[in-house]
Amino acid sequence: MGTKSAFVFHDTRWLVAEPEGWYRREFLTEEEMFEPIWSLTTGSGLTVAATVGQLVIIDFESWPAARGADDSATSTTTFLETSIAAMRARVQIANALALAIHSATVTVQNLSTGGFRITHEQLLHFHSSGNGISNSSQFSRLPGRGVLMPRHRSGVIASEVLQRACEILDEVVTHEDERTLDLVELLNTSLVACRGHDFDLATVAAWSICEAVLGTALNRYTREHARAHDLLVNRARRDQWDALNAATTTEILSLAGVLSSDLDQRLRSTRVARNKWIHAGTPVSYRVATDAVQLAADMLARFGWPCITVSPSVGVQGLEI
Repeated sequence: MGTKSAFVFHDTRWLVAEPEGWYRREFLTEEEMFEPIWSLTTGSGLTVAATVGQLVIIDFESWPAARGADDSATSTTTFLETSIAAMRARVQIANALALAIHSATVTVQNLSTGGFRITHEQLLHFHSSGNGISNSSQFSRLPGRGVLMPRHRSGVIASEVLQRACEILDEVVTHEDERTLDLVELLNTSLVACRGHDFDLATVAAWSICEAVLGTALNRYTREHARAHDLLVNRARRDQWDALNAATTTEILSLAGVLSSDLDQRLRSTRVARNKWIHAGTPVSYRVATDAVQLAADMLARFGWPCITVSPSVGVQGLEI
């Protein structure tokens, strides 16, 4: 497995710049498809590049978890497990970057991309030899003519957006909490589910983030409170805190002033909607789902995770209203 993977940027806007003369051309050359027009290496060592052919390429050379198995793998099982772990790491980074691009587009250009999610089937992988790429069926080729030019695009996602997106990605992968990448990927899942009218999934995913953050917030509060009053914090006490459900945790943090009244009310509404769906199959409305996505982002930012701006969107294209 090579160190580089990529995904096609499917959007209504061009990345960084419009291909020269795109409006009068049907095809891009193979060289243009992979020709970089922008690149940056983050502080964590990930290199991100955008190409004329609307590919976003990530180089994982300095990211050991994403490099996969090599010739030293001692068994088929070891090779498979290592390769799956590497693929998972690449998918997570790609989705964290997808969310970062969404956030940066909103904050830098005051535009919304609606969000997108990458699966392992949508990733292209460059061969370690430098010759060839796997999964190239993601774009349309015609022998002797090149790659079909993307159409139906207007406007440009500025390079400043990608710059800010890489800064956000760096904040995510270097954050002190080892769950951060998982939570950010889950936030992207929630955002994209909302865009796809899967309001139930959007709410369940968003609530999972809120519940994880609530647990961390309670742990911090109780430890600080115990230290301030010289109280013993032993294993039995920690187990009791961990056993508290989300409703009780929310109540404690609200009464302690850790949660604002606004966050308290929104958490209660989201939890009730999530529980009704999980336990009674009651569908979640789009209003509840969009607020749940926003709530999850607000909770992360409030309790020390990277500040990621989200703009949940729900489209009804094609309907006559």
